[in-house]
Amino acid sequence: MSGLRRVILASVLPLGVALAPVWLAPAAQAGGVPLSERTISVVGTAEMQVAPTAARISFGARAEHKEAGDAMAEVSRRMAAILAELEAEGVAPADLRTRRIDVSPVWSQVRQNNGQRQITGFVASNMVELTVQDLERLGEMLDLVLRLGANDMGGLQFVHGDAAAQEDTLRVKAVEDAMRKARQLAEASGMGLGPARHINDGGGQGRPPVMRMEMARAAADVPVAPGEMTLSHSVTVSFDMFVPETEH
Repeated sequence: MSGLRRVILASVLPLGVALAPVWLAPAAQAGGVPLSERTISVVGTAEMQVAPTAARISFGARAEHKEAGDAMAEVSRRMAAILAELEAEGVAPADLRTRRIDVSPVWSQVRQNNGQRQITGFVASNMVELTVQDLERLGEMLDLVLRLGANDMGGLQFVHGDAAAQEDTLRVKAVEDAMRKARQLAEASGMGLGPARHINDGGGQGRPPVMRMEMARAAADVPVAPGEMTLSHSVTVSFDMFVPETEH
Protein backbone atom coordinates (compact mmCIF):
# COMPACT_ATOMS: atom_id res chain seq x y z
CA MET A 1 0.00 0.00 0.00
CA SER A 2 1.41 3.35 -0.97
CA GLY A 3 2.19 6.01 1.56
CA LEU A 4 -0.52 8.29 0.17
CA ARG A 5 -3.23 5.61 0.51
CA ARG A 6 -2.15 4.88 4.11
CA VAL A 7 -2.48 8.56 4.97
CA ILE A 8 -6.00 8.79 3.44
CA LEU A 9 -7.27 5.65 5.21
CA ALA A 10 -5.77 6.75 8.49
CA SER A 11 -7.65 10.04 8.28
CA VAL A 12 -10.98 8.56 7.09
CA LEU A 13 -11.43 5.47 9.26
CA PRO A 14 -11.50 7.21 12.64
CA LEU A 15 -14.15 9.58 11.30
CA GLY A 16 -16.34 6.73 10.10
CA VAL A 17 -16.01 4.83 13.35
CA ALA A 18 -16.90 7.91 15.36
CA LEU A 19 -19.97 8.74 13.26
CA ALA A 20 -21.61 5.32 13.44
CA PRO A 21 -22.74 5.52 17.10
CA VAL A 22 -24.05 9.07 16.58
CA TRP A 23 -26.15 8.05 13.54
CA LEU A 24 -27.73 5.09 15.35
CA ALA A 25 -28.30 6.88 18.66
CA PRO A 26 -31.85 8.21 18.07
CA ALA A 27 -33.26 4.79 17.22
CA ALA A 28 -31.46 3.15 20.12
CA GLN A 29 -32.72 5.72 22.61
CA ALA A 30 -36.32 5.16 21.52
CA GLY A 31 -36.25 1.38 21.64
CA GLY A 32 -35.96 1.04 17.87
CA VAL A 33 -38.71 3.59 17.12
CA PRO A 34 -37.76 7.13 16.01
CA LEU A 35 -38.60 9.71 18.63
CA SER A 36 -40.64 11.70 16.11
CA GLU A 37 -43.11 8.80 15.84
CA ARG A 38 -43.74 8.58 19.58
CA THR A 39 -46.70 10.97 19.70
CA ILE A 40 -50.19 10.99 21.12
CA SER A 41 -53.19 12.99 19.85
CA VAL A 42 -56.14 13.92 22.05
CA VAL A 43 -59.23 16.09 21.73
CA GLY A 44 -59.86 18.60 24.49
CA THR A 45 -63.32 20.05 25.03
CA ALA A 46 -64.94 22.66 27.24
CA GLU A 47 -68.43 24.06 27.56
CA MET A 48 -70.44 26.47 29.67
CA GLN A 49 -74.02 27.55 30.17
CA VAL A 50 -74.81 31.23 29.63
CA ALA A 51 -77.99 33.26 29.63
CA PRO A 52 -78.85 34.84 26.25
CA THR A 53 -78.64 38.60 26.03
CA ALA A 54 -80.65 39.14 22.84
CA ALA A 55 -82.88 37.36 20.33
CA ARG A 56 -83.06 37.33 16.54
CA ILE A 57 -86.39 37.04 14.75
CA SER A 58 -86.24 35.99 11.11
CA PHE A 59 -89.36 37.00 9.23
CA GLY A 60 -90.49 38.29 5.87
CA ALA A 61 -93.18 38.68 3.25
CA ARG A 62 -94.01 36.31 0.43
CA ALA A 63 -96.32 36.85 -2.56
CA GLU A 64 -97.20 35.03 -5.78
CA HIS A 65 -98.33 36.68 -9.02
CA LYS A 66 -98.40 35.89 -12.69
CA GLU A 67 -95.74 38.51 -13.36
CA ALA A 68 -92.46 38.67 -11.44
CA GLY A 69 -92.63 42.44 -11.15
CA ASP A 70 -96.09 42.31 -9.55
CA ALA A 71 -94.94 39.72 -7.01
CA MET A 72 -91.91 41.76 -6.02
CA ALA A 73 -93.94 44.98 -5.87
CA GLU A 74 -96.40 43.47 -3.39
CA VAL A 75 -93.60 42.09 -1.24
CA SER A 76 -91.80 45.42 -1.27
CA ARG A 77 -94.92 47.35 -0.22
CA ARG A 78 -95.63 44.93 2.62
CA MET A 79 -92.06 44.93 3.92
CA ALA A 80 -91.76 48.72 3.69
CA ALA A 81 -94.84 49.08 5.90
CA ILE A 82 -93.52 46.55 8.42
CA LEU A 83 -90.08 48.16 8.66
CA ALA A 84 -91.55 51.66 9.02
CA GLU A 85 -93.77 50.50 11.88
CA LEU A 86 -90.87 48.77 13.62
CA GLU A 87 -88.77 51.92 13.46
CA ALA A 88 -91.73 53.88 14.83
CA GLU A 89 -91.77 51.46 17.76
CA GLY A 90 -88.19 52.39 18.56
CA VAL A 91 -86.30 49.64 16.78
CA ALA A 92 -82.85 50.92 15.78
CA PRO A 93 -81.92 50.64 12.07
CA ALA A 94 -78.81 48.70 13.09
CA ASP A 95 -81.07 45.96 14.51
CA LEU A 96 -82.74 45.36 11.15
CA ARG A 97 -80.91 43.51 8.41
CA THR A 98 -82.13 42.14 5.08
CA ARG A 99 -81.15 38.49 4.82
CA ARG A 100 -82.54 37.45 1.44
CA ILE A 101 -84.52 38.79 -1.52
CA ASP A 102 -85.62 36.19 -4.01
CA VAL A 103 -87.82 35.73 -7.07
CA SER A 104 -88.52 32.20 -8.30
CA PRO A 105 -90.71 30.85 -11.11
CA VAL A 106 -93.74 28.69 -10.38
CA TRP A 107 -93.88 25.67 -12.69
CA SER A 108 -97.04 23.91 -13.77
CA GLN A 109 -97.60 20.43 -12.39
CA VAL A 110 -98.96 19.12 -15.69
CA ARG A 111 -96.50 18.62 -18.55
CA GLN A 112 -97.36 19.69 -22.06
CA ASN A 113 -97.36 17.40 -25.11
CA ASN A 114 -93.67 18.05 -25.61
CA GLY A 115 -92.93 16.94 -22.06
CA GLN A 116 -92.06 20.41 -20.86
CA ARG A 117 -93.65 22.24 -17.94
CA GLN A 118 -94.78 25.83 -18.27
CA ILE A 119 -94.13 28.80 -15.99
CA THR A 120 -97.46 29.80 -14.49
CA GLY A 121 -96.27 32.62 -12.24
CA PHE A 122 -93.59 33.90 -9.90
CA VAL A 123 -93.02 33.89 -6.13
CA ALA A 124 -91.18 36.77 -4.54
CA SER A 125 -89.91 36.90 -0.96
CA ASN A 126 -88.01 39.32 1.26
CA MET A 127 -86.54 38.01 4.51
CA VAL A 128 -85.38 40.32 7.32
CA GLU A 129 -83.62 39.62 10.61
CA LEU A 130 -84.70 41.67 13.63
CA THR A 131 -82.42 41.73 16.68
CA VAL A 132 -84.36 42.29 19.90
CA GLN A 133 -81.94 43.72 22.46
CA ASP A 134 -84.51 43.87 25.26
CA LEU A 135 -85.75 40.33 25.86
CA GLU A 136 -88.65 41.64 27.92
CA ARG A 137 -90.10 43.03 24.66
CA LEU A 138 -89.63 39.81 22.72
CA GLY A 139 -93.25 38.67 22.90
CA GLU A 140 -94.38 42.16 21.94
CA MET A 141 -92.09 42.24 18.87
CA LEU A 142 -93.25 38.80 17.75
CA ASP A 143 -96.86 39.86 17.99
CA LEU A 144 -96.12 43.10 16.11
CA VAL A 145 -94.43 41.57 13.06
CA LEU A 146 -97.20 39.00 12.72
CA ARG A 147 -99.97 41.59 13.00
CA LEU A 148 -98.23 43.82 10.44
CA GLY A 149 -98.50 41.10 7.79
CA ALA A 150 -95.34 39.01 7.93
CA ASN A 151 -96.37 35.71 6.34
CA ASP A 152 -92.97 34.01 6.11
CA MET A 153 -91.37 33.20 9.47
CA GLY A 154 -87.88 31.74 9.71
CA GLY A 155 -88.07 31.36 13.49
CA LEU A 156 -86.55 32.76 16.65
CA GLN A 157 -83.00 32.31 17.89
CA PHE A 158 -81.42 33.45 21.15
CA VAL A 159 -77.86 34.82 21.11
CA HIS A 160 -75.19 35.94 23.58
CA GLY A 161 -73.64 39.35 23.00
CA ASP A 162 -70.27 38.53 24.56
CA ALA A 163 -69.70 35.20 22.83
CA ALA A 164 -66.17 36.12 21.69
CA ALA A 165 -64.91 36.63 25.25
CA GLN A 166 -66.59 33.42 26.36
CA GLU A 167 -64.95 31.58 23.47
CA ASP A 168 -61.51 32.79 24.57
CA THR A 169 -62.14 31.32 28.02
CA LEU A 170 -63.40 28.05 26.57
CA ARG A 171 -60.39 27.74 24.26
CA VAL A 172 -57.99 27.86 27.21
CA LYS A 173 -60.06 25.32 29.15
CA ALA A 174 -60.16 23.02 26.11
CA VAL A 175 -56.34 23.05 25.88
CA GLU A 176 -56.11 22.30 29.60
CA ASP A 177 -58.51 19.39 29.11
CA ALA A 178 -56.36 18.04 26.26
CA MET A 179 -53.23 18.24 28.43
CA ARG A 180 -54.98 16.42 31.26
CA LYS A 181 -56.12 13.60 28.98
CA ALA A 182 -52.70 13.27 27.33
CA ARG A 183 -50.93 13.15 30.69
CA GLN A 184 -53.30 10.46 31.93
CA LEU A 185 -52.86 8.32 28.82
CA ALA A 186 -49.08 8.69 28.85
CA GLU A 187 -48.83 7.67 32.49
CA ALA A 188 -51.15 4.71 31.96
CA SER A 189 -48.94 3.46 29.12
CA GLY A 190 -45.71 3.93 31.08
CA MET A 191 -44.51 6.83 28.96
CA GLY A 192 -43.48 10.37 29.72
CA LEU A 193 -45.31 13.31 28.16
CA GLY A 194 -43.30 15.80 26.13
CA PRO A 195 -44.24 19.21 24.72
CA ALA A 196 -47.11 19.85 22.33
CA ARG A 197 -46.16 19.30 18.70
CA HIS A 198 -49.38 20.35 16.87
CA ILE A 199 -52.53 22.20 18.00
CA ASN A 200 -55.63 22.35 15.83
CA ASP A 201 -58.32 24.78 16.97
CA GLY A 202 -61.66 23.15 16.28
CA GLY A 203 -63.55 26.37 16.96
CA GLY A 204 -66.54 27.10 19.11
CA GLN A 205 -70.13 26.07 18.84
CA GLY A 206 -73.28 27.45 20.33
CA ARG A 207 -76.52 25.61 20.84
CA PRO A 208 -79.04 28.36 21.49
CA PRO A 209 -82.73 27.58 21.86
CA VAL A 210 -84.50 27.94 18.51
CA MET A 211 -88.20 28.45 17.91
CA ARG A 212 -89.75 27.75 14.53
CA MET A 213 -92.72 29.51 12.93
CA GLU A 214 -95.48 27.66 14.81
CA MET A 215 -93.82 28.27 18.18
CA ALA A 216 -93.20 31.90 17.32
CA ARG A 217 -96.88 32.45 16.58
CA ALA A 218 -97.85 30.89 19.92
CA ALA A 219 -95.24 32.96 21.74
CA ALA A 220 -96.88 36.18 20.61
CA ASP A 221 -99.57 35.83 23.30
CA VAL A 222 -97.50 34.33 26.13
CA PRO A 223 -94.23 35.23 27.88
CA VAL A 224 -91.13 33.78 26.22
CA ALA A 225 -88.61 31.97 28.44
CA PRO A 226 -85.12 32.36 26.91
CA GLY A 227 -83.56 29.63 29.05
CA GLU A 228 -79.80 29.10 28.71
CA MET A 229 -77.38 28.61 25.84
CA THR A 230 -74.63 25.98 25.73
CA LEU A 231 -71.34 27.30 24.37
CA SER A 232 -68.58 24.80 23.60
CA HIS A 233 -65.08 24.69 22.13
CA SER A 234 -62.73 21.90 21.06
CA VAL A 235 -59.04 21.54 20.20
CA THR A 236 -56.95 18.64 18.92
CA VAL A 237 -53.42 18.50 20.34
CA SER A 238 -50.54 16.16 19.49
CA PHE A 239 -47.85 15.64 22.13
CA ASP A 240 -44.42 14.02 22.00
CA MET A 241 -43.83 11.05 24.28
CA PHE A 242 -40.59 9.58 25.61
CA VAL A 243 -39.40 6.55 27.54
CA PRO A 244 -38.73 7.60 31.15
CA GLU A 245 -35.25 6.99 32.44
CA THR A 246 -35.00 3.92 34.66
CA GLU A 247 -33.71 4.63 38.13
CA HIS A 248 -30.83 2.41 39.25
